[in-house]
Amino acid sequence: MNAGKRLTFRLPEELYKEVLRVSGGRVSAWLREVVQRAVEEERRKALLKTLPEELRARLLERAGGNEREAANLAIHYLSLAIEEEETEEAAQEAIGYANKMEALKERKGKERSTG
Repeated sequence: MNAGKRLTFRLPEELYKEVLRVSGGRVSAWLREVVQRAVEEERRKALLKTLPEELRARLLERAGGNEREAANLAIHYLSLAIEEEETEEAAQEAIGYANKMEALKERKGKERSTG
């Protein structure tokens, strides 16, 4: 099991007390969750920044200027596009299979009629 890396830092006394209070005493687990969410948010923002300016502007407009929401929209639309592509591929495979089965059925019918 990978225990991960240890990170040590100091907090001002008041902030430490507040972290202790809001974490319910589970400071390490709580901080891990907070850091994970922050990293995910930064990744989403980075994704948004890699998009062409026109798309980024449209997403930001749609999200009312909220970068986080615009990044979430970008991920949502990408997921939809991937699902649509997968659905299209599945449909094409099903059509190909149905065509194959129909061709086999026709061949068997011809063999019976000539045989």
